This record gives sequence, C-alpha cells and structure tokens, in this order.
Amino acid sequence: MKRPAPLTWDDATVVCLPNGWRFTLPVPERVNAVWRQYQGRTIISAKHRADKAAAPRIFRHVAPLSGDVCVSIVWHRARKAGDVDGRVKSALDLLRGIAYADDAQVAKVTIQRYDDEREPARLVVDVWPMGRQAA
Repeated sequence: MKRPAPLTWDDATVVCLPNGWRFTLPVPERVNAVWRQYQGRTIISAKHRADKAAAPRIFRHVAPLSGDVCVSIVWHRARKAGDVDGRVKSALDLLRGIAYADDAQVAKVTIQRYDDEREPARLVVDVWPMGRQAA
C-alpha cells in the first residue's frame, strides 16, 4: 500500500473551537534540525524559515489568545520513526504570534503520537486558555 503524501501548508486548516483554536498543520522539522550552530552563530534551517513565513499567511485571521494557555498536540505520523519531543518546540515556535503572542504563555503541553499509514502525516494542535476545558 502506498503512503499518502504528508500534509502541506496548502492543506493546513484552523477551526475556531468554543474555547480556543484547532490547527492542522504539516509536521515541522525536529528541533535538532531547525537550529544549528555555525561559527558561533545560530542558523535556522531553510525549511523552518519557510514554515515560519507560511504559518502567519495561512492563519492570518486567527486572533492570538491572551494569558496562559494549554496546548494539546497530536502527531499523526505515517511511519514509525521519530520521537514526539523533537516536534514540540518547533510546533510551539510556529504558532507564536498566531495562537498566542509569545510561547512563554504556554503553561501546559500534552502530546500524543498516533501511527496511521493510511492518512497524511500532520500535527493537530489545540490551544485554549488555561483554566478552561479543552473543546
């Protein structure tokens, strides 16, 4: 069986939930691939720079939440490779300025991995204000 192509930014979506936002976005690079040290400088990968440019354009109508927020990430991966913690920082960084003004607002994060070779690889990220129930 042929695996479906991973989700792209053209397929990314956002849904307004009763208490926050649900983002469906392409799987970002693992954090170790995003930032590199080169001659004493921190270099951001070309893919992450492209993702950082695409996210605000795709999600331009989203109003950032204020105050502390909770984030739930479900990583739908198309093959059994990679670990969940390598994606968290990249995903939180992509949503800075979109779902929340600053990732310092993130007070709670949960992450789950779901293996499904029949669906495109993607992240589903719910963000809601701290102290409220997830939608």
